[in-house]
Order: sequence, then structure tokens, then C-alpha cells
Amino acid sequence: MSRRRFGRSGFSLLEMMVVIATMGVLMSLVASVTWSAFRIHGAATAAVAELQSEARLADRFREDVASARETPEFAGDFQASPLCFILGGNNAAFILYRRAGQTMERTILGEGDPTTESFPIAGAEGACEFRREGRLITMTLSGPTRGTLAIASTLGGNQP
Repeated sequence: MSRRRFGRSGFSLLEMMVVIATMGVLMSLVASVTWSAFRIHGAATAAVAELQSEARLADRFREDVASARETPEFAGDFQASPLCFILGGNNAAFILYRRAGQTMERTILGEGDPTTESFPIAGAEGACEFRREGRLITMTLSGPTRGTLAIASTLGGNQP
């Protein structure tokens, strides 16, 4: 009588534990990479939103300064300062730019109720300053987590 040796019919417990441990390590790596990708995506989305808001603010500021004729010292209850800027145009309305917390507020003071438009800007630690040198008006935004953004325009646009 001869004995036949058959190949094994299954895996040993040790082999199965090695495979399960390897799969666990791979799944934790995939989860870690996925979580990091979501965090990076969130940070990138916030940065793009901030840049878009600053671009809208810059366009609006340049447009207002170019259409303005003067920079009065007072408008209603507000006084011009390095932190609050007042523009006066051909009509009786005044445009007021001032920082309010984490936003830059653009308020139109004229006939009727004032209208306010808010632009989110860098965090509460950031600084905002307005300067006038001749006809050149500059708004400077800066903060600890970002560089300095200087937005400038000529009072009255290209008018002499």
C-alpha cells in the first residue's frame, strides 16, 4: 500500500494573522492620506475664498476712489483716520471704508438709510491702514498669517 501525500487544504492561523495585520496597516495608511487630503482641500478652499473676497474689495475700492472727488474729514458721525476712510463724490453721498472685526465694511451714507457691504478679510490680528499721498489713495491690509496687500488708486481716476 502506498501513501499519497496531498497538498495542504488551507492556511495556517499564523498566515491569516499576517495577512490581516498587513491589511490593517494598509487601511490605516489609506485613511491617514485621505484625512490629510480633506484637510488640505479645506485649507485651499478657505484660501481661495479669502483671495476672492480681497479681489472684490480691491476692485470696489479702486472703483470708488476713481469716481470720488474728495476725501472729507467728516461724514455723519464718522471722522476720517488711518483706520476709517471717507470718500465724497459728485452727489451728496459719502462712501465710508472701515474695519469691523474680521471684515472690511463699505458703507454708503446718503439720502435714506445707509447701505453696508462687508468683505471678509484676514483674522482679527490683522491690521488695516489708509493713506493719502497727493491724489494717490492706498489701503493696506496685513496680518501675521499673510503678507501685506496694498490696494491703490488715484482720486478722481484719470481726471486732472
